[in-house]
Amino acid sequence: MSGWIRMERALYEHEALKGPLEWGCWGWLIANAAWRRKAVDRAGCKIDLEEGQLCFSLRFLAEKWGVTKDKTKRLLDKWQKWNLITIESATGGSVITICNYSKYQLVESESATASRHEVRQERDSNPTESATKKNNITNKQGNKKPASTGVDTFLENIQSAELFPADVTSKKRKSQSASRIAEDWALSEKGWEFALGKGLSPDQIEWQAQLFLNYWIQSSSKTAVKRDWDAAWRTWAMRAVERIIQSNETQPDTTRTAVSNMLSKGFLDE
Repeated sequence: MSGWIRMERALYEHEALKGPLEWGCWGWLIANAAWRRKAVDRAGCKIDLEEGQLCFSLRFLAEKWGVTKDKTKRLLDKWQKWNLITIESATGGSVITICNYSKYQLVESESATASRHEVRQERDSNPTESATKKNNITNKQGNKKPASTGVDTFLENIQSAELFPADVTSKKRKSQSASRIAEDWALSEKGWEFALGKGLSPDQIEWQAQLFLNYWIQSSSKTAVKRDWDAAWRTWAMRAVERIIQSNETQPDTTRTAVSNMLSKGFLDE
C-alpha cells in the first residue's frame, strides 16, 4: 500500500470512537477504502467497489485489528448505528461503505492546485538554486532515515506514543519458534479462501475451524506445538475434504434400507 490519507482532528472526540484501539481500527478502514472505482476478487467472485468502499470478511478484519471476531462485529455494528458506515453482504465478505468519505479525503481546491503549480514552475525555472537547496538539505540530514508520510506517519506516531498495541498498526509477525495454538485463534482470510477452493462450503469451514481449534487446544501430544498454524489448517482442511469424499462413497442408501426393512416386517403394504 502506498500514498496517504487525511484524518480529522475531531476523530479523537467522536462519541462512537472510544480510545486508541477504536481510533486505530477506524484509521485502518479509511486507509484501506478504495479512493477510486476498482474491482477486487473475493472467494473467486468479482466485487466492484466505489470510492470509500472496501470488502473484507469479519475474520480478516479481526486478524488485522488484533481483536476477536465478536469485538470486530460489535465495532462495525456500533459505527453503523452512528451512520459512520453502511454494511452490505457479499460473497466472501461484507462491503463496507464509509459515509461522507469525501470529508476524510478532501479534493484539493483549484486555487491550491494553481498555487502549487506556480511554485513548481518557479522552482523549475531556476534549477541551479533548486539543486543547491536540495544538496544542503541532504547534507544536513546525513544518514538519517527520511521521514515517512501519510498513513504511515499517522500510525507510527500513535504507536510510538504507546496509544495502542503494535498488532493494530502493523502486520502480525510470525514467531520463529514453535508454539501451541492460541485460545483466541481465528481462521485467516487466506485460510478461508483455501478451504473454499478445496470444495468445503462456508458452513463446513465454520464447523471444521471450530473442530480444529478445539482439537489442538485439548491435545497434549508433541505435535500440538507447531511453527506454522496456517500450514496446519491447510492440512486439516484437505483431510476434511478427503473424509467427506470417502463418507459419500461408502455411505449406504439409508432410505432404501429403511423402507425394505419396514416392508419385510409388514409395516407397509406393497
